[in-house]
Amino acid sequence: MRGFVALAAFAATGVSFFAASTARAFVDFSMPAPTVVAHYDFGQLNTDDSLDLPTPGSIYSNVDTFSGFAAANGGTVVNAGNGNLLTTRYLADDLNSAGGSFDVMSVAGWSMKFSVANLNAAATTARFRIRFFLRDGAGGAPGTALGGFSFATTSIPTGVSTFTATNLGSLGAGIPPSGTTQIWAGMFFDNSGAAATTAAQLDNLGQGLFNPPVIGTSADQDFLSGAATNTFLVNNPAGAVRPSPFAANPVANYGWEITPAPEPTSLAVLGLSIMGFTLRRRRI
Repeated sequence: MRGFVALAAFAATGVSFFAASTARAFVDFSMPAPTVVAHYDFGQLNTDDSLDLPTPGSIYSNVDTFSGFAAANGGTVVNAGNGNLLTTRYLADDLNSAGGSFDVMSVAGWSMKFSVANLNAAATTARFRIRFFLRDGAGGAPGTALGGFSFATTSIPTGVSTFTATNLGSLGAGIPPSGTTQIWAGMFFDNSGAAATTAAQLDNLGQGLFNPPVIGTSADQDFLSGAATNTFLVNNPAGAVRPSPFAANPVANYGWEITPAPEPTSLAVLGLSIMGFTLRRRRI
């Protein structure tokens, strides 16, 4: 693991607006709490590379290049379009695949890793909600909403945690379209199931910054939504693409990994390996 430096928080600021287009029925999967695979405490050196190496077969991954920084979503408001919950803004990164298409998300069984940052002084309970968009909005901003995942309310430790979610459902047939190599991936937070969590605490939740990507590429830019007025399952969400928002120190790449579902042949080989191991144990 690269040397850990003290985490630094960056407030997310600045918005503009884009017109919304006709929406379709978007998928928002309700998910159990994901699994933590790596954690970075404030000021602590993490030397275990085995926990966050890229998953074989991934089409995008930067989860093993933590920069030591984190960015907070900020902008928490009472969201009338989200059950009057306290809701942060949506913060997203541009992902460019390493040759493969993001249509792997249209086939059930794919997996992802993502980072969650807690810049509060203590563990904070919240729900994190992931959303994916095509990069077909004005100026390359999030345009067509692809769908997302809402994870069970979770106690998030201070620092940056990398989570994994496996065997995910399909976003829908042909979603994203075949040949899609560029998407926006991001998240926001609310206090569903955590009524005691305050707006100030939610303002200090965000994502870790990981650079450079090991598989695929990402520009030094992000997308920050306007005020949270919906669940971010709409086309062309209001907000702004921010080129180099931290003046390249750090580079604005957040921790993400997208991995296709295992091929049936791989599953068959795995099954045979397990069966052989079982038979061998029985003979001992």
